[in-house]
Amino acid sequence: MQPGSFGDAGGLVLKRNGGQIGDSGYPSGVIEVPAEEATYELTQSIEKFGAPARAWQRSQAVVTAWPFRSKQDPAQYSQPCRSCSRRGRSRPRTA
Repeated sequence: MQPGSFGDAGGLVLKRNGGQIGDSGYPSGVIEVPAEEATYELTQSIEKFGAPARAWQRSQAVVTAWPFRSKQDPAQYSQPCRSCSRRGRSRPRTA
């Protein structure tokens, strides 16, 4: 469990043209999208557990998928990713 997550567990999976290209063991995070044009799908799973889960009177787990198309376009400006620069990358390729 990530500190400050208040009883949340889950993960992220990024697929490109149906094949997995990235993931995170947390329900949030940064996954770099390749520059090539393709169809992508980002899937997030999240579940409440422990004492905080009892406060939720409905679903305690959900899986959501976001399909999108993306390609790098040098004519478009994207703001740099602050957490990426801390990992030695100046700027991610963005959707």
